[in-house]
Amino acid sequence: MKTLTAVERNPDDPTRPIELLWQEVTDADMLDEASIVVIHSRFCAYDDEEGFRIRFPNENPWASAPGDFHIPNSQGRFSYALESYQEHIGNMIRIYRQCFQHRLAYVNARLSQQRALPGSDPLPPDGLDRALRAAIALHDVAKMDRRWQQWVRLYQNGINEPIDDADFMAVHTHWDPVDPRCEAAREAADRKVKRPPHAGESAVASARIIAQILDGNEPLIRAVITAIARHHSASAHSFGDYALHPAAPDAVVRALNLAGFTQQSPDLIMQSPYIDIEDYFSERIFWQHMLYLLIVRYLRLCDGLSQEEN
Repeated sequence: MKTLTAVERNPDDPTRPIELLWQEVTDADMLDEASIVVIHSRFCAYDDEEGFRIRFPNENPWASAPGDFHIPNSQGRFSYALESYQEHIGNMIRIYRQCFQHRLAYVNARLSQQRALPGSDPLPPDGLDRALRAAIALHDVAKMDRRWQQWVRLYQNGINEPIDDADFMAVHTHWDPVDPRCEAAREAADRKVKRPPHAGESAVASARIIAQILDGNEPLIRAVITAIARHHSASAHSFGDYALHPAAPDAVVRALNLAGFTQQSPDLIMQSPYIDIEDYFSERIFWQHMLYLLIVRYLRLCDGLSQEEN
């Protein structure tokens, strides 16, 4: 039995290869935060009552049915369209509402029951839905860092597609992996400005807005902060300095409106506080960790699918 750890050298650049590290499972604790566990098929079984289970090799063999595979945008040569913060959030919210919101209705109903969350108050009836919409709306806030936006403009100038609007807050550039201009423009922009990381920074910058949206519900607040901080890497545990562009607060308000939140103030955005972000992550209790896993799973699905359509 082995677990897989993905190491992203540059999480802002999906064209760079991800290093995959396999580790032999020598202790049950290694499974707690494992994103993928690989078990030899001779030890796998499935039945209608128990679902997946581990079996002895001499039992009847089992194999999953083959699936249909296609090559999406996210495989191989990834492309992007120039996209503003509001456009990106709007696309993700649309995908969430069309594809996933109804799936969470039953889960949310169960989690809102008194006994669903041992040792804690039940979640609000719409708590999980609000948490996921908040995560979508706020997960890329720190891409509106001044340095990130400066890099975007250098890159877009390099491909002869300049951004004339000073308040246009880009989250994706126009990237075509088969166009040599794009690679040349990226290298030239990299030499002038280094794009700062944004995941942990987005979680910290948005923390007070998240708390307001979720009415102080600590398990949900922690789950959303953890999901945003780790929406690129499950091992993320820190954040760096950030300085948001003056146009960022207005973009955040517009994105929140698209997600169905109309009463949040941009004054709640935090400016790079001196805190340990791990103090605000989900506690390592099963049901709290489950909230984080649900939110980050759907956040990443909506993020990826929004690019499939570009």
